[in-house]
Amino acid sequence: MSESGLPPAQAVVEDTLAAARAGSDHCVVIVEETSEVEVRFVPEGEHRTRVELEHRHIDRHGDGWENMRDAVGSPEGWGSGLQHFVRRLERSPVGDM
Repeated sequence: MSESGLPPAQAVVEDTLAAARAGSDHCVVIVEETSEVEVRFVPEGEHRTRVELEHRHIDRHGDGWENMRDAVGSPEGWGSGLQHFVRRLERSPVGDM
C-alpha cells in the first residue's frame, strides 16, 4: 500500500523459470533468462479499474522462448490467469479481505 492507503498504480516483477538442468536433481535459476511482468492499475471510475499487463524480455528465457510466448498468449495463458483473479475479487472484494 502507498502512504495514501491506496494500492500502487503499478508493479513490476521478475518472471523466473527455474528448471532442472540435464544431469542435475535440483532447479537452477539463471538470472540472464529472467523476463519482467509489469501490471498497471488504471482507474476507470469510482468502482472500476482496468488492469494492463505487459510481459517483456520474454526472449531472455533462452532457446524455445517462442513456445513460452505462445503459451502465455494463448486462451489458457495470462487471460485465463487474470480471470481467476476477477472471480476471486467478485467473491470477496479487496476491502473485505
